[in-house]
Amino acid sequence: QLGLPEAAETLEGYLAVGEYSPAVDATAEDVLREPVERTFEQLEELGIEEDEQFEAITKASLVTAESHYDADGGDYSTIAGAIENRLEEEGDEDSETEGYLQIDAAVIYGLGTQQIHFTDEEREDSENEYNTYQHSGLTPGPIEAPHAEALAAVADPDENDYLYWVTVDLETGETRFAETYSEHQENVDRLDEYCAENSEICSGEPAEQTEAVEPGE
Repeated sequence: QLGLPEAAETLEGYLAVGEYSPAVDATAEDVLREPVERTFEQLEELGIEEDEQFEAITKASLVTAESHYDADGGDYSTIAGAIENRLEEEGDEDSETEGYLQIDAAVIYGLGTQQIHFTDEEREDSENEYNTYQHSGLTPGPIEAPHAEALAAVADPDENDYLYWVTVDLETGETRFAETYSEHQENVDRLDEYCAENSEICSGEPAEQTEAVEPGE
């Protein structure tokens, strides 16, 4: 009804972030159509071809998820470039990452919960199709609504050699990038130091899983 591609099983990723003022008598379809149409307008403006749009939205949702602490969005293009670098390594057993994106937000999306951390058992769960530690390449689809800046970054990613990134200050959004795992570990150590000094910010207990609500309930 809303013109989404066959690969899109839900509206996830297609409801453009923004402010809307639907009429009081608007139908559900009317309310949903405007943000969906805005998404397609953004894709057209960026010159993303129709057969590449679903993949672009999926990538942009991952970039958005990894940039939540980045207040000005300055890391969007850098992260987009790093994700491309990882995807290029898929299937290469001699590479650093072998194409595993290892994005925590994707794992949590697949768990269907709202939480910060997940267990080692959940990290090793291959039945979670959004578990980017167990499945290489892109997730089956978007994990959230991408910001317009993230879509633009995916359309023109930064050409870099980064494979790793980590936010080392959850208040300022400072993110460090690395080309090798050993460099990345140094950045992780910085995050550990930050969390040791700011435990109240870094700590977070998993929220209870939300029960699905059947239509009419």
